[in-house]
Amino acid sequence: MKFLLDGGQMKEVDRYSIEEAGIPSIVLMERAALAVCEVVKEQFDRTKKVLCVCGTGNNGADAAACARILLGEGYEVAVACVGESKKATQELLLQLQINQNLGIPNVTLDSLCAYDVIIDGLFGIGLTRELSGIFEEAVRQINESKAAVVSVDIPSGVHADNGKILNAAVHADYTVTFGYMKTGLVLYPGAEMAGQLTVADCGFAPKAIENVGRKKFYYEHCDIKKLPQRKQDSNKGTYGKILVIAGSENMCGAAYFSAKAAYRSGAGLVRVLTAKSNREAMQKLLPEAVLSFYEEMSREELKQQLQWAEILIMGPGLSTREQASVLLYRVLEEVNQREKRPKILLDADALNILAGDNRQDLLKNCVITPHPGEMSRLTGKSVTDIRENIIETAEEFARKYQCICVLKDARSVVSDGERTYVNVSGNSGMATAGSGDVLTGIIGGMFANGMDLFEGAVLGTYLHGCAGDEAGKQLGEYFMKADDIADSIKNVINL
Repeated sequence: MKFLLDGGQMKEVDRYSIEEAGIPSIVLMERAALAVCEVVKEQFDRTKKVLCVCGTGNNGADAAACARILLGEGYEVAVACVGESKKATQELLLQLQINQNLGIPNVTLDSLCAYDVIIDGLFGIGLTRELSGIFEEAVRQINESKAAVVSVDIPSGVHADNGKILNAAVHADYTVTFGYMKTGLVLYPGAEMAGQLTVADCGFAPKAIENVGRKKFYYEHCDIKKLPQRKQDSNKGTYGKILVIAGSENMCGAAYFSAKAAYRSGAGLVRVLTAKSNREAMQKLLPEAVLSFYEEMSREELKQQLQWAEILIMGPGLSTREQASVLLYRVLEEVNQREKRPKILLDADALNILAGDNRQDLLKNCVITPHPGEMSRLTGKSVTDIRENIIETAEEFARKYQCICVLKDARSVVSDGERTYVNVSGNSGMATAGSGDVLTGIIGGMFANGMDLFEGAVLGTYLHGCAGDEAGKQLGEYFMKADDIADSIKNVINL
């Protein structure tokens, strides 16, 4: 697990390190510049000419320091300053004076075409206003140049809190960010501007992170180990009993994907309650699953199945017809009367039904997995607003209705209102029918393996993206199907 910080939190880390831990800012700056230069050295040989583009703040000072370090490594370097010199920080003035003493030329951006590599130090994480004037023009010139771009901390023009483009932004090939990953580097469109990311240790005080308040986080491959180990002395009942209520007449795909993914994620027993017309297809596709059909089921039989279930998944492909609505409310009424409820995951049409009836109160203590369209129906917000404020939307909804919200998008967000996870696994090939149904099954599988609601939703979301990445490697992102994602789960868990 790694932390994600916004601009304000990172400023607090910086302040604590300098003012309370007593680490001089010039020391932090030197280590930051060294980290940027390491990336330049790894990617570009000494025949490449490097231009360090500096704004008036300490981000510019970092870039200016890079010029000095790269000169010592044998690179031909120059500096271009943008902005009024009277606004320059003391750190920037010091770095520029050292560069002048060393004979490093100070040039204008008109000479961009003469350089192979640009180090972007125009703006850092403190930028919150839209770019205009000479700064907007500088970004345009950098982006139109043929040079490779290495951004210092964050591409200039990207909002560190949310990844929004502040009118214009540098499109970097590499970004070296300091201390901790910034939220704006993983959310789109900022993530698309960042290129290849490196998180570099530049010497911040370790205790500084304790003072920044509630932190977001993301997972890396080592976090797959959070999946509980299988016991040798076990049986199918050890690994959860999942009831999947999904699929409508002649629409078995969603039920199949959810049930298959649950099995692929380690579930011991999966029952599927679906439309009778899906019998033949489901028996061929997934003979491991026990089938029953809601058209034939009495209230008492439904009660027995719900008593059997330790995990309940409901909604994928269910439709919003009256029969589905009656079934949903009957199920929720039954499970809410039980002293020990199953772990409940509601998706797709279950959410659409509740949104249509304004019964979001029934989501309490459930996991929900809406995409932006479904979230729009649940909240009344526009899809655009939700996607542009995906973290805040998930947090607010989870807090208000006391649920775990898995808000799906290119960067899915999981929140219980207090803890927030941002998913960085996955790829564009997962934008395919049935992918979300696979996610519900994987999360159900995490519950079946004994994980609690929040941790299971987080790890399930991460594994879903990793499975998509595995499928993408094997097939290419253009050709992936939901079945490929489900089949790739085994490769991820066995890494």
